[in-house]
Amino acid sequence: MGVSPWLVAALVLIPAVQVPLVLYLSKYVAADESELPPVASGDAGTPQQWRATGTASASGTDGVLCTHCGTVNEEDYRFCRVCAGLL
Repeated sequence: MGVSPWLVAALVLIPAVQVPLVLYLSKYVAADESELPPVASGDAGTPQQWRATGTASASGTDGVLCTHCGTVNEEDYRFCRVCAGLL
């Protein structure tokens, strides 16, 4: 029993068309951040949302002390840079 010419055409032509299309889109088409879909619940958000608006600094340090691992982080971050725990 031979291989169907339609199957061979599908396995060869579909990737042959997709690879140049993906290369073109990744090189010449830039996504505008205003057109991106909203962040769904459970997503980590954007780097701008990772920064806290007001956090108390640890005593005697130039940042916020992580309660999980003890790393000193910058004051405006909400997540630890080492363990990713909530500050």
